[in-house]
Amino acid sequence: MTQKNESTSKITYWEKYGVKRFPYRGKRKYTPLIYQSDDGGIIISNDVFGLTIRQFERMYKDCLDKRKTHESWIMNLRYPDKASNEYLEYLNNCTDCNKEYLSWTENSSIENHLVNHLIRTIGTEIDIRKRQLLFILHDKLYSTNDKNLTQISSGSLAEGLDLPGSDEDKMFVDDVVNVTQIERNIKHPVQRTEVFMETDTDHPGFTRLRLIAAGKRFYYASISQHSAQLFPPPNTNYNIRTCYHRHLQNGIRSDALTGWLLYASFHYVTDQYNETLRLTEYVLSKCLPDMLYIKKSFYTEEDKNNYRHNVHSKMTMNAKMKTAVVSNVYYSPHSSLIPQELEMEVEDTFFMIPPSIMSHCLRFLCYHHIGDTVNRQQALRHLCSLHYVTSNVFSNCLTLFGVCCEIAGYNDAAFHYYDKALQCVDCICSSAEKRKSRLLNI
Repeated sequence: MTQKNESTSKITYWEKYGVKRFPYRGKRKYTPLIYQSDDGGIIISNDVFGLTIRQFERMYKDCLDKRKTHESWIMNLRYPDKASNEYLEYLNNCTDCNKEYLSWTENSSIENHLVNHLIRTIGTEIDIRKRQLLFILHDKLYSTNDKNLTQISSGSLAEGLDLPGSDEDKMFVDDVVNVTQIERNIKHPVQRTEVFMETDTDHPGFTRLRLIAAGKRFYYASISQHSAQLFPPPNTNYNIRTCYHRHLQNGIRSDALTGWLLYASFHYVTDQYNETLRLTEYVLSKCLPDMLYIKKSFYTEEDKNNYRHNVHSKMTMNAKMKTAVVSNVYYSPHSSLIPQELEMEVEDTFFMIPPSIMSHCLRFLCYHHIGDTVNRQQALRHLCSLHYVTSNVFSNCLTLFGVCCEIAGYNDAAFHYYDKALQCVDCICSSAEKRKSRLLNI
């Protein structure tokens, strides 16, 4: 009986074809069946494998749709830095960008024509990305040269659209100035320039920046220095002189030296030579080589250490400015404070000169008018001795040396300085060519 049962037992397809069972936790409506086809193969119906494959296909298609929808977000996530080597490699390998534009319009000839026209007009995605990358790299190079300013290019051109009329906007992030929306959040004592955002509901999208603290006295003093040079000549009447004194006294607060030198220039043009000599002597006594020049594009660690050495934490910002900070003396165009001998330098533009050099120049001119030949020669030697000056005022300094040499009767030396001033690479003095030509015609 046992043998009969064993001989007539049914052999299932699972056993015949070696199909193994496996646990399936999901739900299915029908039991999977397996049977033989006419050609001798097997057919599995209601199978778990087919169900899993169809589920995978649906999930894969949904994933592709989501990827296409969030393509920009994914790209920014993968390549947050558009100037990275990885992104450059991606752009170089992305040779089929045009297919991406046409994949969704393959059944529409009008849309195909429109996309092709856009590609011919503004270029492919690679072209646009490369233009964007050029501006990003340009901003990085600019920001490397100036630690306090970060340049950000914007506008249609910076976005990669090179079209007729495409504009380029430049924004700068100034790390020196702090902008706040809540005025009471400003911490005192203020150690940097603070501005407050004043918004107006009548003009949404715009704001007005109001200067709160720190550098406001510096700007007020600088404005006073420029304003004093716009008055009529100080020899006219008493009221004009009173205005000069008021603005020049305010200008003293801008930094350690320039305000005093403009005051010395005022005394010189009013023929008060002894007072000019007294003020220039005071300026030279305070003019130290480790003082910090304001408005430099870059400050070295040595500059910063010198500044820290000359100030202390209990000093106010204005006290620090008047103790350790200096700038070039600025004479505005047609300035009423510049000496008559230097009026040619301000005929067409402004004239900037380092304070130490301007001090020696004023002393030379004073001794020349007084008739003190010995001190005049000494002042000329100090003036023409080597000074450390920045490249943007080097040509002005050489021209000034030439003017003083010409006044002293050293025409050959004057010609040498004028010629050397014209050979400067950066910021050539506007009067050097005129003075050189005039000297040749003598």
